[in-house]
Amino acid sequence: MHPEGSVAARFEQVFRLKRGSRVLEIDVRFTPADLPSGNPWESYYAARFAWADAAAEVRRGTAGGQYATEAKQIEAAEFIEIQAAKRRLTIFSGGAPYHRRAAMRMLDTILIPSGETRRDFKLALGIDVAYPYPEAWARGVGAALAPTPVCCPAGGPTGWLFHVDAKNLLAVHWTPLVREGRVVGATARLLETAGRPGQANIRALRTLTGARQVDYQGQTLTELSTSSDAATIEFSGYEWMDIELRWA
Repeated sequence: MHPEGSVAARFEQVFRLKRGSRVLEIDVRFTPADLPSGNPWESYYAARFAWADAAAEVRRGTAGGQYATEAKQIEAAEFIEIQAAKRRLTIFSGGAPYHRRAAMRMLDTILIPSGETRRDFKLALGIDVAYPYPEAWARGVGAALAPTPVCCPAGGPTGWLFHVDAKNLLAVHWTPLVREGRVVGATARLLETAGRPGQANIRALRTLTGARQVDYQGQTLTELSTSSDAATIEFSGYEWMDIELRWA
């Protein structure tokens, strides 16, 4: 509403909470009567979030890392996290990258500034989500579907091709490894998202004959130890890694 009482815009919000999930999904649809104009940091339609703890730390998720910020104008396309003493709130903005601190305990996720033509938005609120990056990427990328005439395996209608056993490692890209016209392995690009070094196993759909970490030109950096279908990798905080898996 405008201060004098006229309608500035109408909106509809649909909340969805799936059983067992820590993420509340929010679909927002705007029907503006008046459009914003002027400075986009001062004239906009937004989703406003507020929290109780004035001492909570605001962190922005961007470029694969999480960084504390006290800025009033924040750029973060992946998520904004509010870390209080006993609770962690994660705002998944659905790709909307610009946020403004409206007050000490208030944040505006800007949805419609001047010139924006989009009217439907998908937001989400996570409660104590330990690893927000996989959730943010999954919400942005969605599931990849590949129709196949092959019948379901005996184990059931679902399965996996590759598996990484560290939740702070995010697989952002997969590429088949082709030699002489045959697929003899795969290359995975991994990102550590929590700023913590560690060790993990990456498993494949077949028994491995070798694995290595390579640079962006395909040259060997480290030969990795393998056991059956798994290769062991060591990583540092926020490290990008290309891992090449080979099978017979």
